[in-house]
Amino acid sequence: MNRLSILIPALTLLSTACIPTETIEVTPPQNNISTMLKFRGEICTQVDECREGLACQGGICQATCAAVEDCASYDDTYCIAPIISQPEKRFCLKINEYSCGNILPEHNYCSDMLGEGAECIDNECTTNVDSFCDTIECDEGSFCDESARVCLTNCIEDDECPSHQYCATDINLCTDRQTCDVDADCDSLDDACVPSDDDADTRVCTTIASCQDAEIPDLWCQRNQGTLRTQCNAQGSCEDIIRPNTIIQIVDLSSSEACSASRDGLGEPGADIIAVELFAQDGSLISHGKLETFVQGTGDNDFISGAHLNGQEPDIDNLGCPLPDETAMTRFRADSVLSLGCNGYATFSFPDQNLEAIPLLDEMTIGVSEYAPVCDDPQSEDAEGIDRYEVYLCEDLDDDGVIINAECDKQLSDLPSGGYSFWSIGE
Repeated sequence: MNRLSILIPALTLLSTACIPTETIEVTPPQNNISTMLKFRGEICTQVDECREGLACQGGICQATCAAVEDCASYDDTYCIAPIISQPEKRFCLKINEYSCGNILPEHNYCSDMLGEGAECIDNECTTNVDSFCDTIECDEGSFCDESARVCLTNCIEDDECPSHQYCATDINLCTDRQTCDVDADCDSLDDACVPSDDDADTRVCTTIASCQDAEIPDLWCQRNQGTLRTQCNAQGSCEDIIRPNTIIQIVDLSSSEACSASRDGLGEPGADIIAVELFAQDGSLISHGKLETFVQGTGDNDFISGAHLNGQEPDIDNLGCPLPDETAMTRFRADSVLSLGCNGYATFSFPDQNLEAIPLLDEMTIGVSEYAPVCDDPQSEDAEGIDRYEVYLCEDLDDDGVIINAECDKQLSDLPSGGYSFWSIGE
């Protein structure tokens, strides 16, 4: 009977009245000298004399701002860029001697002062402003949008727009195309980053009719389809790629005390892999796992040799435990286990007689032997122990011969396991 069949059970220039006098006392972290921080409107000589959120501008503590909305809590103030000092900053200030050209945004202030349609011209608010659409001439087929101050073109399809624009179908208006350097810069997955018809030095996002129009056709398909399992075929369409699976991955999921486990003073954190096997549908043994990659997890680890995982038949018993050596009669040895470490992982292939990797088919079964308490005591009722691991089927998605964790995305194991366990590839 085979082993498988046995085991699968701003400057505000405020009026001089009403300057606040309230102060707040704080203690600097470096000494015990009290400092009186000043409120908005109080006289200052240094920036650090003012309370948090204020700055010393024109000898007065003033509130800083980035937009007019920041000044909403102060009466009749606007976000102004002072012309006296600190030109890089803006403050919530009354207009006084400042021109509308210092206001942010300038036209909002003029509209508030003189009514809708007023604008800031040459640093003065005026209502004597020609209509924008009276001063420009739009191309044939375009119309002037006064509010947006641009010429717009109605459209239904892209070919009704200039080459540097596309038809935004939600508003049926020609819209400037998004500039880009690579396909990934484009917001639409249907677009490719191609040279502009108007300027060869500028690249724009354009919807393409065929994946072959993309700079890197296969890469465009992968982004468009959202998977590496696709390519651009000779007909210019994206098609699925079916590759044989030849690799499995064992990922450690151990935690807590399993991450600091030791034996005879030697660290052995995480799952301790003894052997990996491949079985046919009838339960017969086909091949033994050959270690391809090992990424060590956390924990002090003295069992990191995978020499015994070489694709050859391992010396194990029907419980999946290493046979004891002839001298010390020990089973847990550097030449019989590979400790993954917590959250470490290893990948395995299964070589045939010609040392070629065997394709892993649905009807096959994977067996993983991991050191459990039953290996120390065959009478133990604990067949798993505290170590835990999961098993995944991997695919070399970019055909570079290198298997990485992101490519191992088909989980074979139902739940985290320990000890000697088996999983059907097809389930």
